[in-house]
Amino acid sequence: MPSPDNPPVSDQFLEENNVEGSVVDVQTDAKGAKFYLYDTGDWVLELPQAANDGGMQTQSYNAGICAGTFVGISRLSNQLYWGGQSSCATTNPTAAYPHSLKIELRKGCVSGICFQNTVRTGVSSDSAYNRVQTVTRFDNCTSAAQYRYDMVARPTVQGVQYGPFVDGDNYVVGCNIS
Repeated sequence: MPSPDNPPVSDQFLEENNVEGSVVDVQTDAKGAKFYLYDTGDWVLELPQAANDGGMQTQSYNAGICAGTFVGISRLSNQLYWGGQSSCATTNPTAAYPHSLKIELRKGCVSGICFQNTVRTGVSSDSAYNRVQTVTRFDNCTSAAQYRYDMVARPTVQGVQYGPFVDGDNYVVGCNIS
């Protein structure tokens, strides 16, 4: 039986999806989906049992499981680079369920107490046939002022949006986007 701190998937699934590192946070959304965040920015999403057609065991089949990653937020030239990717295995591979990924970029102050506010949203196109969805964004910097950035993922799997799931890293970057 897997540890409650690790997703109930095979090592093969983790390897095939390039999931590396150690689980540093487990988040559960209102629908019961579990989001396992790794110290590398990788993540695994375990859908609630009700979403798994026929109640197949995810450990044996890796069904109803998604893997993904948050990219490291960074400044490249005069642009802020951010985004993520998800890859999902469903219990019924012939079913035409929409799969997409929504990533929100949040910005906050570097010192003092302040909230992270969503400043940009990137959404992959809905697709019932693409197993992998990617959001890649480059936004122009208006100044080199330091801000703290993080991301929130909202994957849509089998036509149901899950989340919000928050990236555990806060990146301080010399780039202001408004």
